[in-house]
Amino acid sequence: MREVPRRTLRDLLEGLARNDAATVQRVGPLALMNLFLQLCSAMEFAHARGVVHLDLKPENIMIGDYGEVQVMDWGESHWAEQTGAEERRRGGPAAQSVGTPSYMSPEQARGQHSKFGPLCDVYALGVILYEMLTFRQPSLRDNAMLTMMAVITEPIMAPSVAAPDRWIPETLDVIVMRALEKDAEARWPSVQAFAAALKRHLEQRNATGLQMSLS
Repeated sequence: MREVPRRTLRDLLEGLARNDAATVQRVGPLALMNLFLQLCSAMEFAHARGVVHLDLKPENIMIGDYGEVQVMDWGESHWAEQTGAEERRRGGPAAQSVGTPSYMSPEQARGQHSKFGPLCDVYALGVILYEMLTFRQPSLRDNAMLTMMAVITEPIMAPSVAAPDRWIPETLDVIVMRALEKDAEARWPSVQAFAAALKRHLEQRNATGLQMSLS
């Protein structure tokens, strides 16, 4: 396999959060949204081929020198058409959770393998976009168990409420919060629909001549 430089989305977010001058100059708000849309394109490609990642997080997203995005660490990935196969083999629910707690969907946190599918990745993308906007993970708690319980049961604050010091439009709140619905059927029905909503928001802001600022 070819070598991939070790610059991750996590590195960029940490640099932006501490207001590192070089990172801020390199990655402005619009560039950050474009990185997210590239990530969505990568996941659309995977989902179209029946593969779900199930462990999307900034540490697994590599950013190249020219802004190219590559999704790494597919070790937890599943074939979407094999959903529920493990439960059938075991004769009952597979209680093992898959993924990283603060980026898990509620169905992953519950270990509901029969519900593992593209909407799990939609949820994780919602967490990533939330973190891009606020520099915090919406359900992160002191340990893995508390985090998974928060993912399953606790309401999530809208990004603009969680980070009142950052200017976050109401439209972005709505887009992110739909991706983070605890009921999978209430989320965006696909990564493509999620990305399309974000693109419409960005296009509308450009059309009205308003400068996009998230700081």
